[in-house]
Amino acid sequence: MEYQVSARKHRPMIFEDVSGQPHVVRTLTNALTTGRTAHAYLFSGMRGVGKTTMARILAKALNCVQGPTAKLCLTCPSCVEIGRGSALDVMEIDGASSNSVDDVREMRETIKTAPARDRYRVYIIDEVHMLSTAAFNALNAIRFRRQSFRAVSTSRSAGSRDARSSTNSGEWRKVKG
Repeated sequence: MEYQVSARKHRPMIFEDVSGQPHVVRTLTNALTTGRTAHAYLFSGMRGVGKTTMARILAKALNCVQGPTAKLCLTCPSCVEIGRGSALDVMEIDGASSNSVDDVREMRETIKTAPARDRYRVYIIDEVHMLSTAAFNALNAIRFRRQSFRAVSTSRSAGSRDARSSTNSGEWRKVKG
């Protein structure tokens, strides 16, 4: 049996397991159910409330063989690989170290290609508030059909006002416990 750190072992894998964020879960599941997901989401809130975890769950929901769906199977190759962190079509990027316009331009080159297997290529950009304003605007200008962006930040003011206005935002609350 493979060793797994406690935080990963007990991380929610489906929407129903997420605690303390019912407003965000409801918004995302409604979007999936009605087929009206946005091309980009900005999750903001304090550290440790589940923003990146929710971005991964949403990536699974978009790419599950039964989906896009709010009811994940957790058995298809997409769900399993995204859960393990080894999916080719889900890119997790550290915004603190990849924060320049040149980094975004490099990303744009990979965006031009179709997803390897899944329905969508999902980019989860952690600490997106560390991107320069020019990099955030360049990222937000990307519009390709099979790409989906999930930006995760501890700062509600990530990017410019114009860039933020073209993303769906979810404000995360402190989990009481």
